[in-house]
Amino acid sequence: MSKGLRSKTLRRYRTAKRQVVEGVNYYPSVVESYKKIRLVQQGKYVQPVRKPNKFLYPEDENAVFPQSIPKMPLDLRSENVPLAGLAGPRGRRKFEPGEFEESGMGLKMDKKTMLASGPLMDLDNQNLDIQSTAREGHFKSGKAKKYASNKLNSINKLKKSKKS
Repeated sequence: MSKGLRSKTLRRYRTAKRQVVEGVNYYPSVVESYKKIRLVQQGKYVQPVRKPNKFLYPEDENAVFPQSIPKMPLDLRSENVPLAGLAGPRGRRKFEPGEFEESGMGLKMDKKTMLASGPLMDLDNQNLDIQSTAREGHFKSGKAKKYASNKLNSINKLKKSKKS
């Protein structure tokens, strides 16, 4: 049977895809507008001057031929959407942004669409250190159980060595 529009899992898949689209299209424009606002506040912003079109003004020395750069289409297949693996029928519904950073699940894009690292907006250059008990890189690769068993074995070996 097919799944309807109100299907729980398909809604979660759509949410995962929406986060990819926002990360590639919306986030860079917000960062750029924030930088412009900061420059205006500091009194340094200068309106950029567009160069004239070479077809309309052929005698102008500064004129350039207009170029159109083709944009690569977003790949929204489930293997390229990092959160699609969490959108199954028995998965958690909501996640915090910090959980994705710790798990290593991020947008896997080429260098042209790669998002800038760091916070979106600086709050007077305050450094906030957030520590977590989670181990990096073990969520997605399934190494958490193996890591725990190795840790337990090493603790047991230390106890045995102290007794003898």
